[in-house]
Amino acid sequence: MALYVLCSVRLVRIGRWLRSGEDLHYVRIQSLQLAQNLVVMTEATLKTHLGRSDGTFNDLISDRNLDRPLRAAIQSYKATKPLNSVEALNGNLSSALESLSLTTDDHEWRAIAISIAHGLRNKFLHADVESLDFYSKPKDFERVLAALLLAVAAVSTL
Repeated sequence: MALYVLCSVRLVRIGRWLRSGEDLHYVRIQSLQLAQNLVVMTEATLKTHLGRSDGTFNDLISDRNLDRPLRAAIQSYKATKPLNSVEALNGNLSSALESLSLTTDDHEWRAIAISIAHGLRNKFLHADVESLDFYSKPKDFERVLAALLLAVAAVSTL
């Protein structure tokens, strides 16, 4: 859980750096480190969620017991390729998040997904990520994490 808090804090800082005009090379390095941490954390989370002790990242995201919104979000993240412009990448990720938000009846999750999608559309990470209480609803942890993975993908290709 400590790694999750560290990743959340770093995600918010990256958003602030982008808004303040920080050197993009520095932001890119920080984003790539964050993406690596999130992938490691996602693997551990998925193993716990699925009750498995083994398996590669590909095995885990293909597991039929994984709920559809989470599987779709992680597969979208995994399939993200660098595009010619940040705007194009953000547009694609925003669309993916908005589509993902429609696959659940959980209004809080939908609001989180749409909030981050709107932040991406504006080329910034949404500052409200900082105020979310990730501990209040453990069942939503995996979905929030998937949304953060998508958000990190947007800045890790700068």
